[in-house]
Amino acid sequence: MTQCGLFIPADESSQIPVLDDVLVDIGDNQSIENALSTFSSHMQNLGIILKKSSNNTLVLIDEIGTGTDPAE
Repeated sequence: MTQCGLFIPADESSQIPVLDDVLVDIGDNQSIENALSTFSSHMQNLGIILKKSSNNTLVLIDEIGTGTDPAE
């Protein structure tokens, strides 16, 4: 919000970092054609996120570990 010039609900003395990027893994990208299960799709996305991220990257991950077999 601050990088877009919007006011944020925080104290005037708050310090907000400047981010290089925002990377997300949200949703289910399973693919029967590519033999990707829900879990392997998330792992593939996390690998891409790891390669692209830096110390100034905000990473948002939704429902990590979904699609796994509880016995595994």
